Amino acid sequence: MGRRGITRAGGTGDASWGFQPSNIVVRRGDTILFTNNGLFEHTVTSGLRGEPGHGDLFDSGLILPLWLATMLGDPSLATYTLVTSALDPGTYVYHCDTHPWMTGKIKVHPA
Repeated sequence: MGRRGITRAGGTGDASWGFQPSNIVVRRGDTILFTNNGLFEHTVTSGLRGEPGHGDLFDSGLILPLWLATMLGDPSLATYTLVTSALDPGTYVYHCDTHPWMTGKIKVHPA
């Protein structure tokens, strides 16, 4: 399926401390590009912290803020690409592992 569709999900700004948009709707196989536009490092981690299976479906690891990644000469360090082909249709909760109050949902429709 490849990059049939890309949804850009911004990271956080220092005032909002949340994913923007926090609810993402895609078709199975679509690609979601997360960009950290905030001031601090963030993650995109499946599930909720402390729950069984948290991070099992996807986990970005630390994503640098765009300002820092750009200063280092590699803006890709501020992004995380999630290809949804491995996700069954349904709704998936995700969060930032370093800031667990930051949460969102990905709704995957059949291809």
